[in-house]
Amino acid sequence: MGKKIPMWQCLVIILVMLAFLLWEIVVCQDGEGHLALIRAAIFAAIIAVANGWKWTFLEQGIIAAISRSMQAMLILMMVGLLIGSWIPGGVIPSIFDHIRHMVWTTGPSLMGGVILGVICMAFQGIVDPKAYMLTLNYGFVSENVNPDLVELLSGGGMQNMMWTIFLIMCAMVFGGIVDCTGVMCSFAGVLMKVARGTRGGLVCMTIFSCIFVNAVCCDQYLAIILPGRMFKESFEDMRLKPKNLSRCLEDAGTITSQFFPWNTCGATMRTFLGVNQWGAGGYAPYAILNWLNPLISIFYGFTGISMEKMTEEEYQKVLEEREAEKLAALKALEA
Repeated sequence: MGKKIPMWQCLVIILVMLAFLLWEIVVCQDGEGHLALIRAAIFAAIIAVANGWKWTFLEQGIIAAISRSMQAMLILMMVGLLIGSWIPGGVIPSIFDHIRHMVWTTGPSLMGGVILGVICMAFQGIVDPKAYMLTLNYGFVSENVNPDLVELLSGGGMQNMMWTIFLIMCAMVFGGIVDCTGVMCSFAGVLMKVARGTRGGLVCMTIFSCIFVNAVCCDQYLAIILPGRMFKESFEDMRLKPKNLSRCLEDAGTITSQFFPWNTCGATMRTFLGVNQWGAGGYAPYAILNWLNPLISIFYGFTGISMEKMTEEEYQKVLEEREAEKLAALKALEA
C-alpha cells in the first residue's frame, strides 16, 4: 500500500474525471463515456503510483469493483437474449415491458423466458439453427411492418447489450482505483468536519456524499456502503436510530444512481428504457420521486420530523458494541 493521497490531488482526480465525462457526453453530445472513464482511470492510476501505490494493488481494486457489478452485467446479457427471442417469437411486447421492470427480482426466471421465446420462434417459422444463433446474438430486425413500429419490434441480442456492459466495466476501472486508494475517504474526512454539530448538517452531508459517490465511483453499491460507514457513528452519537441513516442512504444512494449515465444503474436504465437520462426526451426531469426524496430527507433532518432518537440504554449498548469491535480488531492484529 502507498501513502495517503493529498487532498488537492484527490480533488484533481475527481475534477479531471468529471471534465472528461462532461466533454464526451455534454459537449460532444455523443453519450459515449467509455473512453472518458478509461482516461480518468489512467490519470488516477498515475497519481496513485506516484504516491507509492503498486499497480498490483490497484488491479485488485479494479477486479473487486468489477466483481460487484458482475450480477448486473449477467442480467443485461440475459435480457438481450430474452428480447432477441421474444420479439421474433411473437410474444406480446407489453408483457415484456412488465417483465423488464421486474427484472431485478425475477432474474432465478430469465433463462426460462429465453427458452420460451426460442420455442415461440419455431411457431413463427424460424427453424434454421443459424437464424436462431444470429437472432439471439445480434438481435432481430422487423421487416414488412409499419415504419413507425420498426424500432418497437426490433432489437435484442447479447451484442446490443455490450455497449452498456463495456460502459459499466470502464466505470468500475475508475471506481475501483479511487475506492482502494482511499480517495473517497479523504473527502469523507472533510464532509465529517462540515457535518459535525447539527442534525440537519449531518443529514445534508450524508445525502450529498451518496450522490457524490454515485457520480464519482459509478456504483450504487459504493454509494450506499461508503456513506453508511462514514456517518454511522455520527448518527449514533447524536442518539439517532439506525433507521434514520438507512433512510438517508435509500433517499440518495439508491434512487439517484440512475441519473448518471456512466453509473451501473444509469447505464442499465438507459438500455432498458431506450432513452437518455437528460436532454431531449430524457426521463430524469420526470422522475419526481428520485430527485424530490433527497430534498424531503434534508427537510426532515432540519425539522426533526420522523427522526427517531435512541434511548440512553440503546446508546450505551451501541458504545459497548463499538468497544467489542475495537478489541476484536486489536486481537486480529496481534494474531
